Amino acid sequence: MNISASPAAGAATAALTAPTGQPASAPLTRVALAYIDQHFDLYLRFGEPARIVRLDRWRRSAVFLPNAVLCRVRWQANDYGTIRWQLMVMQACTPLDAA
Repeated sequence: MNISASPAAGAATAALTAPTGQPASAPLTRVALAYIDQHFDLYLRFGEPARIVRLDRWRRSAVFLPNAVLCRVRWQANDYGTIRWQLMVMQACTPLDAA
């Protein structure tokens, strides 16, 4: 299967286009999200994405407008319990960041 036939490839391209009402040159911030039952979870604690694109069964991509504030949590476990828990509060890029 080539890349252009993959549904995930089309979804990723759609995520890069500016949402309605935003100029095409507005820099968008893309955040990876994922979930594997009982082992790995990468999710948003707060923040309002402009769009969420489902890449496949386990992965999603959230797209944020400039200056948006968000929080992403990373949790990992093994057979004995939690091995990593990380919380990151971030701010999406601004038009001035691209300069």
